[in-house]
Amino acid sequence: MPQWRSVFMSDVLQNKLKLIAIDEAHCVSEWGESYRKEYQRLFELRNFFDVPVMALTATSTKEVKGDIFKYLQLSDECTDIVFKSPDRANIYIQFYKRVTSDYDESLKWLIDHLRLRGIASKKNIVYCRSIDRVSEIFCTLKDSLGVKAYIDGIKDPNNILIEMFHKSTHQDSKDRILKEFKLKESRIRCVIATVALGMGLDIRDVDLVVHIGCPKSVLSYWQEAGRCARDGRQGLSLIIYDMFTVSLKNTAKDIAKVVQNKDNTCIHTQVLSLLSDQKTVAILSESDICSGCDLEHCDCSSCRCCSVCIEKCPCQKRCLFNVQTFLKQERHCEDDK
Repeated sequence: MPQWRSVFMSDVLQNKLKLIAIDEAHCVSEWGESYRKEYQRLFELRNFFDVPVMALTATSTKEVKGDIFKYLQLSDECTDIVFKSPDRANIYIQFYKRVTSDYDESLKWLIDHLRLRGIASKKNIVYCRSIDRVSEIFCTLKDSLGVKAYIDGIKDPNNILIEMFHKSTHQDSKDRILKEFKLKESRIRCVIATVALGMGLDIRDVDLVVHIGCPKSVLSYWQEAGRCARDGRQGLSLIIYDMFTVSLKNTAKDIAKVVQNKDNTCIHTQVLSLLSDQKTVAILSESDICSGCDLEHCDCSSCRCCSVCIEKCPCQKRCLFNVQTFLKQERHCEDDK
C-alpha cells in the first residue's frame, strides 16, 4: 500500500477529520488543465473520507462554478451555495485605449507622481501580460525618473521606489519585496508585476492597480483589481488597453467585450453580471445619480463608480474623477473616519 494511502486510512484521520475545505477553488478550473493538473483530482479525497466538502472562492464566473462542480464531483441536489456579491464599491474603474507605443508618454502621469511625491507617493501595482513588458516598463520608469527613482536621490538598491516581480524573480528578492511592500511606510511605492504577484496577497493599503494591456479574463481582472483599497479607502482600477492584447487567443471574450464597452454600460455592472448567477446586477439606481449639487467637487455614487457612470452626473465638469485627480488626493482609509 502506498505511504500516502496508509496515511489517509489511518485511525487518526479517519476518526478526526470532519471536513475537507478547498480554498481558492477557482484554481481547479483556472489552473487545473495546464498548470496543476492534480487540482482536477481533488475529488479522489472523497473516496477516503466520508465528510462534507466545502469549496471557497471570492470570484467565480458561471463557467468556473460549473468546473468546480465537475472536478469536485458535486451535485446540485446535495450542495448548498452561499453567495455574496464580490462588488468593491470603493474602487473606481477607468479604462482607456493606449494611443502611443511609448510608455514614457502613456505613463507620464505615474512618472510625474513618483517624481513629485517620492516616498509619499500612493502605493500601486502595475500588472503586465509578460515578463518582457514588466522589464520594459520598469526600465522606462527608472530611466525617466533618474535619481528621483531613489529616496532622497541616493542611488542605492535599498532606496529604490520601484521594483519588478515575476516568476523568474529570485525567491530571495520575492521575499524581500513582499516583506517591504506590506509595510505601512514601505519605501516601495510601485511594483511592476505579472500574475506571479497574485493569489494570497493581502496588502491593505494599495491605492491603485493598473493593467497594461487587456487582462486575460474577467476572473483574473477582478482578483487583481481587488488587491487595491482593501482597508476601505478609495481605490482606483485602471486598464490601459490595446487592440493587440484584446485580440490575443488567450484573452477571454468576456473581458475583451467589457474593456471595449461598445454599449457604454456601467463597468461594475458588466463585471459583476459575469461573476454572478443573476441575469442582471443593478449597481446604481436613478436615485444614486446626483441631480446637481452645491459641492465644489461632486461626490455622488455615480461619480465614484466608473468612467461610464460619471458621465451621467450633471456635475461631471466639477468632479472629473480619473487617475490624475485621484493621485492628487490625500490618502484616507476606513479606519481614519
